[in-house]
Amino acid sequence: MNATRKFSSSVAGLSMRGDSYFLRKMVNKIHIQKTLGSVSSMSLSDAERSAIDLIDAVRNQGSFALEMRKLKENNNIPTNRSSTIRHITLDMIAHGKQHGTRKTANKPWKKNTIRGWNDWLESERMNPLVDQDIKTISRSDIEDWYINDLNKGKPSATDNAFRKLVRLCKWAIGTSALIDNPTTTMVNSERRYTTPKRRGRLDNLNNEIGRFSLTISQYQGSQAKRTNDTVCHLLVLSLLTGRRADELRSLEWSWINFDRNIIVIPGEPTSERFVFPGKDGIAPIRDIRGTLKHIIEQAGVKRIIPHDLRRTFGSICR
Repeated sequence: MNATRKFSSSVAGLSMRGDSYFLRKMVNKIHIQKTLGSVSSMSLSDAERSAIDLIDAVRNQGSFALEMRKLKENNNIPTNRSSTIRHITLDMIAHGKQHGTRKTANKPWKKNTIRGWNDWLESERMNPLVDQDIKTISRSDIEDWYINDLNKGKPSATDNAFRKLVRLCKWAIGTSALIDNPTTTMVNSERRYTTPKRRGRLDNLNNEIGRFSLTISQYQGSQAKRTNDTVCHLLVLSLLTGRRADELRSLEWSWINFDRNIIVIPGEPTSERFVFPGKDGIAPIRDIRGTLKHIIEQAGVKRIIPHDLRRTFGSICR
């Protein structure tokens, strides 16, 4: 039997039993006897905060609070989660990877989404915030961070990072890690940068679609690359279907029904039998902008990005 050791604490009933913090207290005639966590994995202040949270929960919810805590423990849901931005982000990524979120209609996150959040977490611009306890970050802290990063000269990147921070704070509120959203003031601030909405597309009135299509059919490239024809075929399919370039890059032969003349694109690639392979012939092609740039120059049309072909398709269909 482990001996219970008393020590100096601001929470009555909190002690150490063996290598763990232990709370023993009577609240509203409900006897709390609960191990809060190991001494090696949580600090005294964390143990005190956990004890206070449990006492308040029992005071407000009665024995139901103890039952819910037991349920969380049985399902391996930590009750003393770290509340730094880093840990909350990792928690959200883990959930999104397995279960998805409301924004993805509960479909598991795609690899690009996960990579985007990990890149955001490790980016230099987020260094001042990621290891801060989210509850201690004030609205003025967010404003100062935003304006300071804005002054570095990449306003679109600043606002894109801020958008992720806004979403993370909403996630934190949904998990009870946060009550007041510190991004609210900056969201509505007149100082916030408005990212211009891209409306690029090929103009049919100036025969840009025709010149672009003709150039693709005749394109040779300044250098003989194995992927030149692959990129041209991909661009043609994007123009004819309006599908996103990311979807087409991973297109597999098994997704094409030649009998019905349809293509069914699932959420993630399932094999390596790609219609548009990269230069190694195994993985899907990744870089198509270089070839697209040369085609644009030869066609004499304005600069566009792959997604503008999707907008062009939309214009043609109107």
